[in-house]
Amino acid sequence: EDTFEAALKPHPHHAQPHAQPRDAMNKVIDRRRSLDAQPDARRTTLFDYVTDLAGKTPTPGGGGAAAIAAGLGCAAGAMACAYSQRKKDQASGAAVVAAQTGATLSNAAARELDAADADAKAYLALQATWKKDFHGNKSEAQAKALAVPQSLVERCARHVAALDVFYPKCNPNILSDAKVGIHLLAGAARAAFATVLVGVEIK
Repeated sequence: EDTFEAALKPHPHHAQPHAQPRDAMNKVIDRRRSLDAQPDARRTTLFDYVTDLAGKTPTPGGGGAAAIAAGLGCAAGAMACAYSQRKKDQASGAAVVAAQTGATLSNAAARELDAADADAKAYLALQATWKKDFHGNKSEAQAKALAVPQSLVERCARHVAALDVFYPKCNPNILSDAKVGIHLLAGAARAAFATVLVGVEIK
């Protein structure tokens, strides 16, 4: 059983985190009203993003959450690569694979934040088609909304495949972090695929 398929297997749900205090939620609502509506995951703090995600707002939504999870998975994998470039790794040649894989994943981690923004924009465009006075191209909006999570599934598969190749050469002391990267990416792929299925049903 390969690493990707194993990571896709469902796992028991962990305890739910405590809800944010109401005053914190109110601060977020005020902040959202004062900011430009354009999504910008690169400039949003993690606290603000997850609090916005928990709120009753169209975006960020599940597709954005999947992209953020993919970004975290790439980052965790890149960290494992960074710690697998010791002198002994250089002597064995493992450091070359680690450096190449790490550079790819590090760049991908940042790009997945952009994917979260792309998902938000695509969803808002799709939402506009549900209004009675909409006169644009509904099919185009639907296609773009589906394309974002579809491409995320494909990218996650590629990133997991890269980590699968790197894994045997990983520093044994940080194997757990490589696994975290794989499981986060697998979860992101499953989440993105779920949004694709919902999008197809709506379409």
